[in-house]
Amino acid sequence: MERHIRKMRTVYAKKRQTLIHAIYDHFGEHATIIGEKAGLHLLVHFHHVMDADRLVKEAKGRGIHIYSVAKYWFDSQTSPPPYILLGFGSMTEQEMIEAIQLLKDIVQATRK
Repeated sequence: MERHIRKMRTVYAKKRQTLIHAIYDHFGEHATIIGEKAGLHLLVHFHHVMDADRLVKEAKGRGIHIYSVAKYWFDSQTSPPPYILLGFGSMTEQEMIEAIQLLKDIVQATRK
């Protein structure tokens, strides 16, 4: 069992790094990642995104399932910037790279 856990930690650490690199490669300084050291999800603030719900809807229409975390704040007036929750546990590294490229296209289109 311990061997399996070590193997999966390595697998998911590599996936996490792939996703982080893809975000920085495609968004550069226009994205801030929170929680990049652990877990199977990342919180990302795309600096040019003002309406997280619109981004989530547009992404879903293109086959990307991302989530706004706004509903987890008690008071929408004091909530932080529009963070997006990205999961990566079930995706291949290539799927993550392609999804981030598509997400970049969506972000750019919604800015117009």
